[in-house]
Amino acid sequence: MILVCFGTRPEIVKVAPVIQEMQRRKLPFKLVFTGQHRELYEDVRSLIPDPDFHLDIMKDNQSPNDILSGIISKMDLILREEKPKLVVVQGDTSTVLAASLAAFNNRVKIGHIEAGLRTYDLESPFPEEANRQLVSRIAYFNWAPTQRAADALASEGVSNIFLTGNTVIDTCRGFDFEISYGNEVIITLHRRENFGERMESHFRQINSLAEAHPELKFVFPMHPNPNVQSLRHLLTHVDVRAPFTYPEMVQMLSRARFA
Repeated sequence: MILVCFGTRPEIVKVAPVIQEMQRRKLPFKLVFTGQHRELYEDVRSLIPDPDFHLDIMKDNQSPNDILSGIISKMDLILREEKPKLVVVQGDTSTVLAASLAAFNNRVKIGHIEAGLRTYDLESPFPEEANRQLVSRIAYFNWAPTQRAADALASEGVSNIFLTGNTVIDTCRGFDFEISYGNEVIITLHRRENFGERMESHFRQINSLAEAHPELKFVFPMHPNPNVQSLRHLLTHVDVRAPFTYPEMVQMLSRARFA
């Protein structure tokens, strides 16, 4: 049996085609949702079957260590009970690192989707760059989305590298929005390493650009994180909105001038 673990909206979007392929091949699997993106789960839940396990670990303003410890302790119980042959994770979130460590310590093989992405700057993205480098050391299957990612893994002495392509492309193929170039500029900004003064500076620059280019419509679907929301008052010339559903975001990107 294969255990597929995910916790954020991007993970669900990118792991969905893999789950669909496992269904097509009639491979036995179960799904674990950690709840790392509790608020952003609903609009992508239709892409996957209902999870078999919901860890519900998310609390307001918790640290990466809070997330790691919560997932590892609950995953340990699931792994001991279910005894999977393989744990599949996607990307570089705290969910990915925690599930991988729990699997490794239970001597369960790990398959890593989107392996090999690198900046080689442990501060950016934080903590994602460290997460993905650490998982590469213990993963049994390393599924690289690009040749560059595969080369990075090879240069690090990682084994079992498979060039697969990016699964987000498979998900996007499920939509059929016309590609056009309107007057919208789509903005997202929410990574942890940008919190504080850096994010405030970015917001002020974005607002200045929007004020200088009234012919363009700057649209900012703002992440619910309070560290981001607390600065929305700086965006006086930007159309700040609630987060889009995934289909809405794909549709907006298909018609944006810049993103």
